[in-house]
Amino acid sequence: MDTSRHIFLTHLDEKIEACKQRGAKLRAEGREDEGVFENIRMNIYEIFQTLFLVAERNSGGNKLILRQDFRQKLDRVPENWRISYEKAKEHGDARKIHIEGIKLETAQEIREIFEEVLL
Repeated sequence: MDTSRHIFLTHLDEKIEACKQRGAKLRAEGREDEGVFENIRMNIYEIFQTLFLVAERNSGGNKLILRQDFRQKLDRVPENWRISYEKAKEHGDARKIHIEGIKLETAQEIREIFEEVLL
């Protein structure tokens, strides 16, 4: 798990840094909205990175508990984003649809990385 943990957290760190760089570049080019979208994506990586570290601390070193706890967070946290996405679709709010879509896509990507690395 230590190697897997390192790979997972390193991957998230790399994603966070890439978002920072893309966001800064986009804002420098005057593409403020796109820069904001990169910040949203970065925030989702940071949220799940923090949730993983909390789950790890709470697991007491038990890998099974860590995996179960983090999987629950991967299921639970995006639920409000799904609801918000559906409401935005009902109201035709394109910006909100895009923002909630970014959150959901990023959470799904994190889930896939977690399952690949830590299973």
